[in-house]
Amino acid sequence: MNRRMLVTLIMTSLSAAPLGLPASQAATLPALTVYRNPGCSCCEAWAQIMSEAGFAVTVVEDEALAARRTNLGITEDLAGCHTAVAEGLILEGHVPPADVLRF
Repeated sequence: MNRRMLVTLIMTSLSAAPLGLPASQAATLPALTVYRNPGCSCCEAWAQIMSEAGFAVTVVEDEALAARRTNLGITEDLAGCHTAVAEGLILEGHVPPADVLRF
């Protein structure tokens, strides 16, 4: 098992439970645009978890992800395999749906 598979398994087990939001609140969740390194499978799993939680998710394969992060002000030491943007909020890595809602 490699690191990505392990992260995917952990994220699925921790975050796949529905948030239990009323339909009216789920409809107001921000849309997420996920910029990812091409071919990264753990990003697909995280995007699926976010989608199942009620977020509208668009995944963009980004060959210039490092440059995008620099433009967004994300330093290299905080970089993950994907960056998500939602209404001005920048999410780096596998942030659980409940934590995104707290922001």
